[in-house]
Amino acid sequence: MRRPACSVLLLALLASACTGTDEVKQSAREPVPPSQAPRPGKRAERPRLPIEKYIPSSEEIFDIDKARLVAIEECMKERGVADFHLPDPVHPPNLTERRYGLSDPVEAARFGYEFPESALPSRQDEKKLGKKEQKILGSSGDPKGCVGIGTAKITGSALLATAASPTAVAIQRDTWLKSVKDPRVQAKISDWSKCMKAKGFTLRTPLESPRAGTPKPEERRMATSSIECSSSVKLPDVWFEVESKLQDIAISKNTAKLEAEREELRRQLANADTVFMSTGRPSSGN
Repeated sequence: MRRPACSVLLLALLASACTGTDEVKQSAREPVPPSQAPRPGKRAERPRLPIEKYIPSSEEIFDIDKARLVAIEECMKERGVADFHLPDPVHPPNLTERRYGLSDPVEAARFGYEFPESALPSRQDEKKLGKKEQKILGSSGDPKGCVGIGTAKITGSALLATAASPTAVAIQRDTWLKSVKDPRVQAKISDWSKCMKAKGFTLRTPLESPRAGTPKPEERRMATSSIECSSSVKLPDVWFEVESKLQDIAISKNTAKLEAEREELRRQLANADTVFMSTGRPSSGN
């Protein structure tokens, strides 16, 4: 399953830091192994943007989402649907790993522009629910159905979304859009493009992906070349510095909102821990 660079960009910029109270599919699935956690040490190796202090981490998003699904499953079992199972959510990508283009040379050499399989949702056979089970499951916003009850276990109400940190998400989106227009960043992108041309690739930015039908060996060479050129012209370093300064300014103007969102996240994480402890189900850290 391929995710082109444009999808990578959308993931980094526009995706909210949580799922909210999205509709749970009207189906049950067989139990599946837990989703693989991010690679050990990956988060410690990369620089962290200032706004990341206020945006839920990949692990925090996973734990909240998983606890909500566990609460929904437990509700279904309590109401007589004993074989109801939902797959674990997938750890979302972090903000900086591909925010300025490809960044992991090992992955580039192995997968090219594709995401590793561990970062993608696995396909599962679905078992359709009958009308009775669907009524028990309910839908988002319905306080009497298990979806609403499970959501309320985390947020306190079937009508409230899981912690989305909207101010922080908006800031990280806006600062990227501003930073890409900065003359210093544009100059480095131009240097990167020249470096890639010298290696035999005509690309304007590191966010472009190979054309459809590009042979896999050529895609891998393009991916590794992209990282080599980014490193040689110091594109990620300059881009990160420019965006970090923009975020510092935005944070200083929105500190009260950001702190309130972070406090709501802490509350929901505590509720998630309660769900895990009461059900005996593990979180991502166990």
